[in-house]
Amino acid sequence: MKKSQWVKLSAFVVSVMFLPSSFAQDYTRWGLPEGARARLGKGLKSGNIAFSPDGALLAVPASIGIWLYDATTGAEVNLLTGHTGVVRWVEFSPDGATLVSGSRDRTVRLWDVVTGKSAHTLAGHTESVDVIVFSPDGSTLAVRSRDKIIRLWDIDTGEPLQTLEGLQLGSRNNKVRLWDADTGETALTLTAGLRQHWLSSIVFSSDKAPLVGRRVGDTIHSSGVSAIDVVPSLKDQLGRVESVAFTSDGATLAIALRDWDSVWGDNRIIRLWDTRTREVLHTFEGHWNGTSIYAAFSPDGDTFASAGGEDSMVRLWDARTGELLGRPQTFTNALRSIAFSPDGSALVWNRGGVIESWNVRTGVLQRPSIGGHFGIVNSVAFSPDGETLASASMDDLIRVWDVRAREQIQTLSGHKGGVTSSVVFSPDGSVLASGGGDKTVRLWDVRTGERMRTLSGQLDGISSVAFSHDGELLASGSGPRGGDHNDKTIWIWNARTGDHLHTLEGHTSGVSCLAFFPGVPILASGSYDNTIRIWDARTGENIHTLEGHKDAVTSVAFSADGNTLVSGSRDATILLWEFRRFAAWGAIKHAAVDGTIQASELSPSATALMPVGTALLPNYPNPFNPETWIPYQLKKSAEVTLTIYDMNGGRVRTLAVGYQPAGAYRSRSRAAYWDGRNQNGETVANGVYFCTLTADDFIATRKMLVGK
Repeated sequence: MKKSQWVKLSAFVVSVMFLPSSFAQDYTRWGLPEGARARLGKGLKSGNIAFSPDGALLAVPASIGIWLYDATTGAEVNLLTGHTGVVRWVEFSPDGATLVSGSRDRTVRLWDVVTGKSAHTLAGHTESVDVIVFSPDGSTLAVRSRDKIIRLWDIDTGEPLQTLEGLQLGSRNNKVRLWDADTGETALTLTAGLRQHWLSSIVFSSDKAPLVGRRVGDTIHSSGVSAIDVVPSLKDQLGRVESVAFTSDGATLAIALRDWDSVWGDNRIIRLWDTRTREVLHTFEGHWNGTSIYAAFSPDGDTFASAGGEDSMVRLWDARTGELLGRPQTFTNALRSIAFSPDGSALVWNRGGVIESWNVRTGVLQRPSIGGHFGIVNSVAFSPDGETLASASMDDLIRVWDVRAREQIQTLSGHKGGVTSSVVFSPDGSVLASGGGDKTVRLWDVRTGERMRTLSGQLDGISSVAFSHDGELLASGSGPRGGDHNDKTIWIWNARTGDHLHTLEGHTSGVSCLAFFPGVPILASGSYDNTIRIWDARTGENIHTLEGHKDAVTSVAFSADGNTLVSGSRDATILLWEFRRFAAWGAIKHAAVDGTIQASELSPSATALMPVGTALLPNYPNPFNPETWIPYQLKKSAEVTLTIYDMNGGRVRTLAVGYQPAGAYRSRSRAAYWDGRNQNGETVANGVYFCTLTADDFIATRKMLVGK
């Protein structure tokens, strides 16, 4: 390298994020972790965008890896995975054969563009790597990190060459500093005439290459072509532009920008423009805004909903195909929780201190919204019969609402430091559990509003609570980020006596979310350590660990039949984990090509998949007209009969299901079906009806409502 080459800092625009993807396309299965069936979303768009020198490829850094796109067709080419943290910067070598990436995991990786394999990993920085650049001859790499140091690396050997110090990062700075790239000595510091901007780029000097100046809020150009020349409408909307890249010949411009009018409802998109014709060549979708994602299954398991925190987006997905159902709902405030009504007709979520309700069938928001909290609502939950709704807030209060009247019934007070975790009803609806920043779990009598019991012992605030499906066990997770004691445990309690049964340990960071497997005491826990752990709640055994998310897991939920676990993460993706062929929790062998988890042989723990009790579950939809599905579960094989009665006790219809083996009958394909007709085939009148399940010596009855 000649001494005439310099390394200098210039102001540069960085950041971006994108939009959602289609489940049917192959890329939803690229780079999947073991046991996952599909990934929805391409991850958080996390840094700059870069064209290959020939303009054929566009590289997009994301939380789950680096996406390569064909700039001519717009098709996905590859997903490069290997970093353990969010990728912040990508850059092609001058010959286009190598792609280099820098990450929050403090490393730099060099990738063979053709094979997608990592050739070198460069380690040495103590903070996130956020800017990288090649020397003009491609032999040297300059890497800047949040540790305020630039390191120069030899590309061929992967060895460090020089360490350049003296940066002033972390605040606005109008200095440009130059170093001799061979000796590492500071040559010059420029300050005159520079505006206050974030210094966020490093550039090698070159006698051949024109200097490309890019400053926050200014015109962005390359080889004399301005982005505003190509897209004049951006002139008054530069705040929407978050990252740009030109091909080396200036013929194509890529712009990443906010777009609130996208059909997907997302805040970011990337468009390729022909700089000569000013026409849009391609629009890239699939990268979502950086957010905590919360998910919930509908009672029939056919649909699941996702809600994003920062982008305030609510989406409905087909749980079988992964296709987005309709246009998402967009809101101005962050969303923190989401729940289906037991009949599947309504979806509720919180928005700041307000609770919104969405009619799933019509897609119309129900008015008025429910309000009353003086702080952010962290969680909402329906009672099993769907008649009441509980909301927990940072104002230290839990409020219980009449769903139909949209009026408050109870105010439960006692927590200090906010009600920080999910609130959850017991399966019979008589008890409400809540967790608070005061490190306690409280059990409340729903009918009277009185506190029944306070459970304490965990060392940090309670982040999540969950009842087992028979109501016998209660799980509480602790250790949110910023906790005093770095508690990262799950405690299992006897829900009826309050006795502490087990402490589940294994997560390396705080526990963020919990969900019980339907009908059995198997527990899934998500954590800030980016993993999901599967536990036998009766014994405290850690059965398996699911790895694959690149940031904190913020929600986990099982489908009603237990075939699928959905997880949402701060890496802006949703993973679907397939358990359909999973025969034994204690004997995991491998993941099949289709993503299903297989077992080598049955083990004693396989019996854990059997329901611990026989139960009649809430029908869905309810109210209904003209048809409904009636789910149930059997602890042991039995002759099953369901009988429908009217308000006067008259028998309306008998559904002779027949002899059924032990198991859960929750999905539409397995639950009992009633078409709303009596024994004579006549449609019944609107009103209240009762369904009684008889399974050998077990009898249970639930109320149903036929109406418009």
